[in-house]
Amino acid sequence: MRSLLLAGTALALLASPAYAFNIGVIGQFGNYNTTGASSQQDAPGILGALNSGNIATGSSTGDYNRLQVNQKAGNWSLNTAEGVQVGNRNTQYTNQETSNGSGYFANEKVCPQWWCPTILVPHATNLKTNSAWTAQIGNDNYSYTFQRGGGGPGNYSGVLQVGWANGNAVFQVGGSSQNTLQFGLLNGSVTGQFGYGNKAQTLQLGVLNGQVTLQVGNGNRAGTTQLGVLNGSATFQAGRYNESDTTQIGLLNGSVTSQVGVGHDATTTQVGLLNASQTDQVGFNNEAHTTQVGAFNGSRTDQVGANNTASTTQIGTFNKSGVNQNGGNNTASVMQIGSGNTSEVDQSHSSNWAAVGQVGNGNSVSFTQSNW
Repeated sequence: MRSLLLAGTALALLASPAYAFNIGVIGQFGNYNTTGASSQQDAPGILGALNSGNIATGSSTGDYNRLQVNQKAGNWSLNTAEGVQVGNRNTQYTNQETSNGSGYFANEKVCPQWWCPTILVPHATNLKTNSAWTAQIGNDNYSYTFQRGGGGPGNYSGVLQVGWANGNAVFQVGGSSQNTLQFGLLNGSVTGQFGYGNKAQTLQLGVLNGQVTLQVGNGNRAGTTQLGVLNGSATFQAGRYNESDTTQIGLLNGSVTSQVGVGHDATTTQVGLLNASQTDQVGFNNEAHTTQVGAFNGSRTDQVGANNTASTTQIGTFNKSGVNQNGGNNTASVMQIGSGNTSEVDQSHSSNWAAVGQVGNGNSVSFTQSNW
């Protein structure tokens, strides 16, 4: 539907003078360049064209460059910003805002002559779409993206960073989607989404990477994949039907996932040594799956509500697993393969079920169950 609407809009550009766009192209070569506060803004209400939007493209090659774009769309509310920076210690700042609106279709001629045919032209008075693409290649670069609105197709942000000590921060309000891909060492990524139906995916390859994802709304999903050493990931979700998937491969990784709401699903997979994972869920019908392969791993799962399910699998030596469930009809299963492992299960309320399997020497297990 979105592609058809955009295709119709592109056709309408040739057919109707009611469409107007702000288009800005920036190219900089050298060092210490800045775009200042480059701004694009549609005319609001009846003063503006029926369909309009902002398009900005910027590129810079060199060091210590700053690319800044501010976009505020009125009627059609389609903001598009693209930036490419090659060099070191560059900064890219994108600020996009849309407002509420509606749309309709009208028959319009493709040319002024009487014999010209008419076509059905979409008039989306406010499509509420922000799109931002960021690509940075180099070291010590930073990217900041702020998007507000996007209740229709939503906000979208895509970030690609290749190099060392790069940082990325994205904040979205509305039905949003965000993808971040970082290659290198000492990279950091922060994503904040406030709305509904949000989706955040982050892939980091390197050493000492960090990822923080915050989502508030319904139907959110956050997926994080980290490959390297000393990676850290934290995901916070508040709402319903949220899902969180975290995969870490390396040494000394840490993952924390907190979910508040109904029907959550959290899956954490860690492969390496000295990994730690903690999952907190508040609600009912939640599921938490934790798989750790290595030595000295630690896992803890806390669930409050009814019909919770927690399963933990650990392969290695001196692993620790803790499961705390407060509610009815809870299920906990723990499987540990190795020596010197410890498992603790605490369950309260009624109809609880727990199973712990340990293979190895010097392992210990403890149960605490109450039906009140």
